Amino acid sequence: MGFLIPAFLVSGLNAIGLEIPLRRLEERPEPGKVVLPEIPPAPEIKEEIVRNFQWKYEEKDYALSLIIRQSVYESFKTRNRNPDISKWVEEYVIGGITGEIRGLAHQLYKIGMPFGTYQEVDFVLSFVQQAIQYQHEEAEYPRFPVETLADGTGDCEDFSILGAAILKCMGYEVGLMVLPGHAGLGVAGAAELPGIYVEKDGLRYYYCEMTVDGWKIGQVPEEYEGKRMEVFPVPSLPVKVVRIEDTSNRTQGKG
Repeated sequence: MGFLIPAFLVSGLNAIGLEIPLRRLEERPEPGKVVLPEIPPAPEIKEEIVRNFQWKYEEKDYALSLIIRQSVYESFKTRNRNPDISKWVEEYVIGGITGEIRGLAHQLYKIGMPFGTYQEVDFVLSFVQQAIQYQHEEAEYPRFPVETLADGTGDCEDFSILGAAILKCMGYEVGLMVLPGHAGLGVAGAAELPGIYVEKDGLRYYYCEMTVDGWKIGQVPEEYEGKRMEVFPVPSLPVKVVRIEDTSNRTQGKG
């Protein structure tokens, strides 16, 4: 004998938003046969991107590996590109500093610790110049640092954005230097350093050529000598302030 649900109860359930679905037996089940619902397929897990880099500095070979989250790479890859060069330092350098870039900067810092400040910067430049393959692009398509590392290729602005992001994580004052039809990296340095620089806000930003190996800080390729340079300093990294409440001097209440 089946259980009968009164009509008034069904109406009441429908009134409060609970609908009783209609069911129909399609076939008589076989005795002892249990029909299990189909198990949905497991969600696809996106693999991480692993990149191995090799380069040479002062006749010594170096190598490191970097893991890039696929979700981070795809997030940057799908973003629209901003053609306004003056906005690149905010959008692509600061906005492109992720855990991957900080991790890379830390690895380069550990490897370059024995060097002085000038050599440390030069060491980072050698990494970018050699680890990434130059690929000319007709249209302006600035890449985020993670994109350049994952793709392994880039144009002059991509090299410069990546170098600026790494050095910014290491604590250096840097900027993007723009020439007619070209872009480079600017690193703030002392007044006694040799080389080509642009002064802005009391700092001398020395030009760094990023697309070809062997160029030192302050050296400019011959085809760009005497050309007008403009520097766009990279702003400070955002700082998260955590308030720690000091309770050591509080007066305890009387019991």
